Amino acid sequence: MFTANYHQGMINSYRFVHDQLVSHQKIEYPEGSRAHYIKTIKDVNTTFVCDLGLDKVYAYTIDENKKLQLKQTLDFDKGSGPRHLVSHPTKAYLYVLSELTYEVYTISYNKEFEIISKISANPSQETHNQHGAAIRVSEDGKFLYTSNRADHSISVFKIIEDGSLQLIQHVSVHGDHPRDFDISPNQKYILVANLNSDNCTLFERDSYSGKLTLLQKDIFAHEPVCVLFK
Repeated sequence: MFTANYHQGMINSYRFVHDQLVSHQKIEYPEGSRAHYIKTIKDVNTTFVCDLGLDKVYAYTIDENKKLQLKQTLDFDKGSGPRHLVSHPTKAYLYVLSELTYEVYTISYNKEFEIISKISANPSQETHNQHGAAIRVSEDGKFLYTSNRADHSISVFKIIEDGSLQLIQHVSVHGDHPRDFDISPNQKYILVANLNSDNCTLFERDSYSGKLTLLQKDIFAHEPVCVLFK
């Protein structure tokens, strides 16, 4: 099991021993680190760490002792703040959402990872003082979604054949601070958690166009921060 520690700028791994968690490895980053997110992507046999404070994404392999070994470091634009990432379900692309500039970076991978493009998730606003939050990709790999806590919105992108993105919709979440959202398992709905307004918003998702239609905006939840479909 892996954890990212934002405040201490480090990641930890644990192993299960007789139904208990035992510390296995700790990696500390330089001063200024804000290790925000860690995720293993099995398709490329790589574990990624988004470091919002140092504007880097670290790519690790897992050795025979189940320990992380640094494979590559990706440098992002200064002050962008890479926050979360997702992988394309069928093609060799990753997408990283920057929190502080609210942009989506496309990363291609073969033997190495390479940033090949970026796009603003809300061109109507300058790329500073932003608060990008969550990022998701539809199961068919045709559309990508992001949330912005600065203007309380969801942006919808069409994924082009070369992995680049085209912004096709920008909608209000009818709440304050969309900290997280997720696509339902049947891909028909998106549920958004709005932290500061104590509500969740439900959208219907058109699987053909990728666009969202508001269904409900008054679902009460006290300070919701995470959406998980089980």
